[in-house]
Amino acid sequence: MNAWKVLGIEEGASKEKAKKAYRKLSKKHHPDMPDGDSKKFDKITKAYKMIKNGTATQSAFNQSSEDIFNNFF
Repeated sequence: MNAWKVLGIEEGASKEKAKKAYRKLSKKHHPDMPDGDSKKFDKITKAYKMIKNGTATQSAFNQSSEDIFNNFF
């Protein structure tokens, strides 16, 4: 999953821009809204958390689990 694409912003955008995009999309897709979609809402929330926590780097998406394991050792 590309977190930036999910939020509709350019890759490497600031956390503030990600926050604004998240708020806009979460209001639209929130399950309590008439046209809400819980699956989209969950995906948007996960993408925002990845960017907010700094785990949404493109290299992390492209690595296999073995590569990630090897990076630690």
